[in-house]
Amino acid sequence: MQKAGVAYPLQQEYRKWLRYYLDFCSKYYLNPTDRETPQQFMQKLNEKGQSADKQKQAYQSVKVYLDIVANEKKQDDNQKFRDGNEVKTLNVASSDTASPAIFFRQTMTSELFRKCSGTLT
Repeated sequence: MQKAGVAYPLQQEYRKWLRYYLDFCSKYYLNPTDRETPQQFMQKLNEKGQSADKQKQAYQSVKVYLDIVANEKKQDDNQKFRDGNEVKTLNVASSDTASPAIFFRQTMTSELFRKCSGTLT
């Protein structure tokens, strides 16, 4: 968070909003890195009566998180390219397998939060 220019006293608040955002994504089976998800989160905050200042803080927190994730993805992709490895995608061909949304919900929230929290401090 320091690299993103977030003042130390605000970092706890940003972490709080990030936890809320990831919980929101988990609850509604949303991909936290999807472009539309932050707008859905902001709409929910508005429905719950959060002040404009709190909504702005929440949005900035999510933006910092998404910037970190995008930067790490770029670094990973660059490393894979340098190593000559191919990027592999998950192919769910059978209806017998678990839904990708369920897999995503179970794994992404805690893993991304831990990863981001470690990066943000």
